Amino acid sequence: MKKILIYILLLLVILPLTVHAEQLCIKKVYEELAAKVNEVEIKMTEKDDQIEVEVTNVDKDLMIYYNGNTYEPIDGKVTIIMDKTTNNYDLKFYGGYDHACVEEYIATKRLYNKYSEKDECNGNEEWELCQKEYDGYIKDDEEFEEKLNEYLKSDEKKEIESEKKNNKQKFILITLLVIIIFGICGYKINNNKKNKKGKSE
Repeated sequence: MKKILIYILLLLVILPLTVHAEQLCIKKVYEELAAKVNEVEIKMTEKDDQIEVEVTNVDKDLMIYYNGNTYEPIDGKVTIIMDKTTNNYDLKFYGGYDHACVEEYIATKRLYNKYSEKDECNGNEEWELCQKEYDGYIKDDEEFEEKLNEYLKSDEKKEIESEKKNNKQKFILITLLVIIIFGICGYKINNNKKNKKGKSE
């Protein structure tokens, strides 16, 4: 009899927790939201002194925070108007109001990386921090310089430079081969013409 009572009590405690698990912002639910952020598509259009940002494929369980304002999707779409003079291109994604992870920070999408226009990026365009679509976070110029110095000393940079050098050498060789082939062909054509002319005389 005691065992039956213990089982009943356990069921009364565990069952409600199981039923409400979907309503809790547990790791699995949070990761599902993060995956939904990765699926959004962003298009930027410049209009006069403004930038129109159209975010599509936004799940109803997400909301976007930008520049002090919160945006909820309507039919999977959010439109945000930015001033061209802004230095803030970060769209922050949070759990929606009707979701278990309500107002929980999920991820940031950076629309534009201003550091990509730095002089230091000339010749380093392949580096992720020099790409316009880089959506990581760079605190300031000093941090950018630190990361750049790390990159310039890295094996990744050495491999890229080695590949560039090999490609340049291949290009030079191919160009020389083409010049030689055309030169030989030209010589043969001229020689044939001279032979024909000599025979006709």
